[in-house]
Amino acid sequence: MRILLNIVWLALFCRPALAQEKKWPITYPHPSIYSAPVVGGYIVTKNADTLRGLIKLWREGIAYPVWDTITNVVKDVAREDIKSMRIFSNSPTGTFTDYVNLNYKRTLWRVIAEKKGTAICDDPLHLGMNIMLLVKPHEILKMYGSWALFTHGGKDDELLLRFINRRYRTKFEAGHFKDSDEALNYILDRETEP
Repeated sequence: MRILLNIVWLALFCRPALAQEKKWPITYPHPSIYSAPVVGGYIVTKNADTLRGLIKLWREGIAYPVWDTITNVVKDVAREDIKSMRIFSNSPTGTFTDYVNLNYKRTLWRVIAEKKGTAICDDPLHLGMNIMLLVKPHEILKMYGSWALFTHGGKDDELLLRFINRRYRTKFEAGHFKDSDEALNYILDRETEP
């Protein structure tokens, strides 16, 4: 399921057409950056600067190139200098995906769900092992990693159910939640209840 979600995410939110419409203004020594998806969005740095434009989502890099198409300037923003990043879809609904820097595992984390300062995040921009986290104001908990996802055939629902049953000492069975969104909302409700 999560693998399918990542494929859908790439199809909806990555805009290779932009790369074809406008030639990236600078060249790089690393060949994999040429095939990196180009998306519209902005990056907020830790010193509160905001860089808007086209962003290359280079999964192997330690920086994200941002092309300000108005000034025609490209600036590489180091991953450790990024506070957050918003990527806009090219759909007419105007949806977007937010990423945050948790200073954890050298990656930017996609915010999947959020409620009252508690979030559930994953790391589709990171090459290799994907992880899902429960992020609380003063705590980061690993919900599951790629190995668990691999051994469960990519089925998020089973892993979320296992996390819920272990963390909250419940005995829910498969099918209790209609989908992963309902399970994620259950987790956030439990974590934010008084």
